[in-house]
Amino acid sequence: MENPYVSSSVNPVGYGSSLNIDPSCLEALRGTRPWVRFCSVIGFIGSGFMILGAVFMVLSTVFASSMASSSGSSVGTAALMVPLALIYVVFALLYIYPSLKLWQYGTHISTLLASGSMIDLAAALHCQRAFWKFVGIMIATIIGLYIVGIAVFVVITMVGLSSIG
Repeated sequence: MENPYVSSSVNPVGYGSSLNIDPSCLEALRGTRPWVRFCSVIGFIGSGFMILGAVFMVLSTVFASSMASSSGSSVGTAALMVPLALIYVVFALLYIYPSLKLWQYGTHISTLLASGSMIDLAAALHCQRAFWKFVGIMIATIIGLYIVGIAVFVVITMVGLSSIG
């Protein structure tokens, strides 16, 4: 029979103490960490390439306009390339945040595996939540843009067909 007056070795709140997590859960986190890091690094590299692409677009437009004669063809190219370069920069900046959250998630997994602290588990889960929240918002935004794009396409098509007939 157990003695009811013996203090428990488990801290009910868990902060600052070791966790009683099933080893298979820790192993799952350990196996996830390299893939989280990989996706984060790919996101950072992709953002860098997008920014480099934007810089090259602007530089090539400037170079082409300085080399072109006064024919006006370089003005049309600049009018197209500069907004496209800005779109690249915006998307690069949008990719940096989730990449950063994935990197932080991987860091907190490493810290959790070393310490077993509830604080590290909470920090890792907070970064994961922030990542998925951002991804969810981006998906909802993209779906909204698709709906608006389809609606605009339908309206333009209807106006075009009505002007033919």
